[in-house]
Amino acid sequence: MLEANRFPREKLEENCEYRGTDSVQGLNFYRSRMNELEGCTDQINFQTDYLVDVAKEANYGYDLDTANEFHVWEQHKQDNILTYRDQSYASKFTGNKSPIHHTTWIKALDDSKETFLNTKQ
Repeated sequence: MLEANRFPREKLEENCEYRGTDSVQGLNFYRSRMNELEGCTDQINFQTDYLVDVAKEANYGYDLDTANEFHVWEQHKQDNILTYRDQSYASKFTGNKSPIHHTTWIKALDDSKETFLNTKQ
């Protein structure tokens, strides 16, 4: 199993309390699925499925499936580890695209909220 899965696995095992008669079955389903993860794509899909399932159980009422957005982000990261942070993404909920930061990530030395919010659209 990938080391990156350690934290989600611990939280799943310690804090996940499924309701009803399927609680053990649900926990075992996600445990076995987690042990099969082989890369970033699997991790994104797993985390998305888990989050969507928890939101459904909690009657959250919003579609939290953001797998497509994270797959695009991951592809940008694979394409160039130094520039993926310079991309702009649209909000799943509003459709608004984030502004491009005034300075590339690699050159931006001031990461204060004031500097970030001063970005022109």
